[in-house]
This record gives sequence, C-alpha cells and structure tokens, in this order.
Amino acid sequence: MGDGLQFLLYLALIGGLVGLSEALHQKGILTQEANRKLVHVGVGLFVSLALFTLHHGWVLAALAGLFVVVNAVGLVSGALRGMHTVDRETWGTVLYPLAVVINTLLLFDHSRTLLLATLAPMFFGDALASLVGQRWPLRRFASLRKSLAGALAMYLVSLVFFWALIPAGPVAVLLLALIPTLLELSFTGGLDNLAVPLGNLVFLSLVPAKVPLTSFAIALLVAGVVAYLALRARALTPDGALVTLVLGTLILAAGGVQWLVPILVFFITSSALTKIFRAKATVKPGESRDGFQVLANGGLAALFVTLQAFGVGGIDWFVPYLAALAVVNSDTWSTEIGSTSRSDPRSILFFKKVPKGSSGAVSWIGSLGGVLGSLAVALTALFFGYAWNTVLLAWGAGMIGNLVDSLLGATVEVRYRCETCGGVFDVKIHCNRPTLYVGGLRWFGNNWVNFVASSVGALGVVLWLAFR
Repeated sequence: MGDGLQFLLYLALIGGLVGLSEALHQKGILTQEANRKLVHVGVGLFVSLALFTLHHGWVLAALAGLFVVVNAVGLVSGALRGMHTVDRETWGTVLYPLAVVINTLLLFDHSRTLLLATLAPMFFGDALASLVGQRWPLRRFASLRKSLAGALAMYLVSLVFFWALIPAGPVAVLLLALIPTLLELSFTGGLDNLAVPLGNLVFLSLVPAKVPLTSFAIALLVAGVVAYLALRARALTPDGALVTLVLGTLILAAGGVQWLVPILVFFITSSALTKIFRAKATVKPGESRDGFQVLANGGLAALFVTLQAFGVGGIDWFVPYLAALAVVNSDTWSTEIGSTSRSDPRSILFFKKVPKGSSGAVSWIGSLGGVLGSLAVALTALFFGYAWNTVLLAWGAGMIGNLVDSLLGATVEVRYRCETCGGVFDVKIHCNRPTLYVGGLRWFGNNWVNFVASSVGALGVVLWLAFR
C-alpha cells in the first residue's frame, strides 16, 4: 500500500478512535481520564505500526502535524471536551503529536527501532504510570503531583522497551531507563508528553555511541549529588531538582568538566546572592527555583551541548553556551544586588522612579551587578584555553541580553499592579495581597523573559561565529 493511502487509513483510524472515545465519554461509559488514556495508548499503537509500514518519515510527520493543529484548535475552542478537559491545565494533547513530529523527522531515516524506543515510554509508560499511580500510589509526592508507584511503572515500561529495542548492555539500559522516569516525574501540565520523547532522543542517541557508559554513570551520580544538596539547601524545589539532575547529567556527560564549570558558577553564585539578600529584597524574596525556571535558564545549555556532541553547524557551541549563561547570571546578579539600593529604581522606558522589583526597572547598582554577573561566567573560558576575545564576546552578549530582559519586562511581560505599594510586578501576590492585571501577555512570565533574553544573547554569538 502506498504512503498516500496509508496516510488516509491512519487518519481515519485515529479520527475514529477519538470520535468513539468521545462518544463513550458523552454516554458516561468512560470517565474523562479513561477517555484521555484510551486515546493516548490507542494513538501510540497506531503510530508504532505506522513506523514500520510507511516508506517515508515525512508522511508520519505530516499526519502528526495535522493533529497538532487539530488538537490545539480543539483545546482553545472547547471541542472534544472529554479528551481535553481535565481537573488540571494541560497542553499534553498538543505536545504529544508535536513530539512525534520532531522525533520522526530526526530519526525515521536513521533508525526506526530507535525512534520507537524514544516514543514508546510516552505512548505506554506515561499512561500506565498515571493509572497505576491513581489506583495504587504507594506514596504520593504532593509537590510533584505524582506517586512512587507511577514512577516505578514508568521505569519498568521504559526498561522493557529499551531492553528490546536499543543495542546496549544491561547496565546501560538500567541507567537509561531512569531518564524518561525522571522527566515524567518532573513535568506537569502535559509537558512530560514532550520532555520524555525529547530526552529519550538525546540520551539514547548519545549513550553509548558518543558518550561512554562510564562517563554517563559518573555524570548521573555527580548531577544527583548536586541536585540533592541544592534541594536540601532549598535552592530548588523537588521538580527543579529532578530537572537539574537530567540537565546536569547531559551537560557533564556530553560536555565534561569544561561545560559543567560555567553552569555551576551561575547556579552557585546566583543561589548564594539570593540567600544573602533575601531579607533585603522587597519582591520575590529568594524563592526556590522550580523545574520551569531551571529549564528556562538551562534549556539552551542542554541544546548547545547536544549540538556540540553531534558536531552540528561546524562551530564551537561552547561560546554561545557561555553567552546564554552570562545573560541569566547577569539578570540574577542585577536583580539581587539591585534590591540593596537605598533609592527606588527607574523604568527603563520612561526613567520615572518605580518601586523596587518592578518589571523593567533599572538602577545603577543593579546594572553594576549585571556587569559583574556576566563577567563571572565569561571569565571561566580562560580556564579552558580560550583567549580574552572569547571572554569579551560572552561578556558583551550577557550584558546585551540583560538589557533585552529589562525591555521585555517593561513591555510584553505580564504585569500586575500592587494596590498596596503601587508597584507593577510580574507576580500575582504582593504585599500579601492579590495584585491586579494591568498589561502584557498573560502567558509571558519571567521564565519566558529569561529564555528569550538568553536566546538573543546566544544567537548574537552564533551569528558572529558563523559570519565573522
């Protein structure tokens, strides 16, 4: 059968499954959660079959891409409420097919077996983890909205598929199965539907083909110790510690000590400043970093070390990596040190005085802190044989990114006004009272600001290296 007919066949099968499941839910035969899991597993079975019957990967990617659009429209419009509406906000129905698109485009022509290994824990392990965790939780992790039994179910399913599908020894399989388990534990809101396949894509492609098993095991141990100590020091929330464990393992395993040192400088110094100035700060006083904050600050690091490991682009990705970290360190230092200013800062747009902590606010002492924060990360390049021009490039990119951060905070970042002190912030609670929404994009919070600003700094360095 040609790919065109198969496309229509799988489209009909998946559409029929969704329609049948929705009808059963409307009649009260299936609960919302059962409806979602039936579609989740059923679609996974169809995609697994399609991996080995289709001749071209772009056909499957197009099919999955179609459902990205359909599910997004359904989520926004309220259609197919049985599949989309649950007791928690989730974009999982959109991210599920998006993961299929990404992994298919990258792996279909390389190894369909490996592609199935990256997707199967999401198709089957995630659903089983949810069902087992609800019925026999053993122990609930309230802060993670997950359970020990669910984590064990995810681990066992991942273990079985990895054992059957990837050419690695038993020790490697036992350790690699931890990755989807940790990612499923870390993310809520459906983000695990994307994080698990992408994490599997990276780690299964690297270990043991490009990263020796010993290096992976050592990296996993070291990252685990760092994450645990940060959790005990309350620098990270439980989900933040899990994301740090995965990202730290990747960075150390694929990049070595050279890549680990700059991110440790960022994490240790920024966490220390937050603790030191906690009593003096007037907004967001030293809260622990959660998984989304860790991902916003460290996601680019994971991307760049992966690109370096696979030799993509023919450039030294360590330099834009430094720039991205210089941006987030500059922002953190400017915020924490700026909180000690005796006078109120000024708006970066109108230069009027505003309360401390206001979005888009700058002060001379905070700006000095930003300069030093960017420099602290950039200087680490000297320890690994780089010249001063690399330090200056990363330092400058860090300060430019910090400026972008402030501009975004004053324009598109969500803003709430505190009716007690009159300040405009990016938090819903201030002065122990709910704040009033006054502008900006409601979904564009501080994590997005950090990610975009660090991306701008890193992109500038990439362009410089590519076209110099």
